Amino acid sequence: MPLNNLVFSVCFKNELSTLSSFCSYSGIPGFEVYQYVAGRLPASGQLYKNFSWGKVDSDKIQEFHLHVLSFLENQNVEDLESSPWINLDDARLKVFSLFLSERQRYIIIFHLPLHGVSESGLKAIEPVAELFKQVLMSHFELDVLQDEMTKYSHLFSAAPEGIVMLNTQNCILEVNPVFEQMFQYPASEIIGRNIDDLIAPGLLNESARLLSSSNWSGNQVMVESRRRRRDGTMVDVSIMGVPFYHASGQLRVFGIYRDISIQVKNQLQTQRCIEF
Repeated sequence: MPLNNLVFSVCFKNELSTLSSFCSYSGIPGFEVYQYVAGRLPASGQLYKNFSWGKVDSDKIQEFHLHVLSFLENQNVEDLESSPWINLDDARLKVFSLFLSERQRYIIIFHLPLHGVSESGLKAIEPVAELFKQVLMSHFELDVLQDEMTKYSHLFSAAPEGIVMLNTQNCILEVNPVFEQMFQYPASEIIGRNIDDLIAPGLLNESARLLSSSNWSGNQVMVESRRRRRDGTMVDVSIMGVPFYHASGQLRVFGIYRDISIQVKNQLQTQRCIEF
């Protein structure tokens, strides 16, 4: 979805101010920033104006949007990156495509007079636009990261297994509701605690630490064992340890616990029946 114009202006206040000052100094009458979103079908893309400064005549030029859309949809990425000119009626437009993805990009349209802009001003357009592009890219990547984190948070909370995220000291960073229920601990009470010391007592502690060591060596582990609840009772669990790199770039481990008490109980009953 395109950014709201007010949000866009606030997010990129400094960069838009730099562009405005550059245009004023260089004798460029005005510029506009649009977001282009490709459609599902050919020639069905949309242009959304996010910002304009100075003297721009796009609203007065007949079929301006259709002309720019046609230009965008008939050019490949390499052509767009070369920043070609568009000549339209009595305006000379310099179009920069700030490429974000195959289906979404921002474009800056500088409205230039036919005469009067200095050569140095024209040459300076590209690095100024490139600076704005880098800022937009950073913002776009942050949005993608935030979307991914939102999806992760939903999946983490809704998973049917107990899940704990651990740091390299094997201390708890985060647990999901099923983990809290399974081991009878509220998250607020166990964040920062060592997972093995918390739920793997006595003789189980040594084997748990060996599993953790294997995890931190980059190995995925899966075992069936027993772990201790807060009330001191033991629960049969299958345990999967999955090392991964967090969005921050730091190594983390997901510990995934599934209650297999009923399965173990049924196996014991079946074994007793066979023995008798």
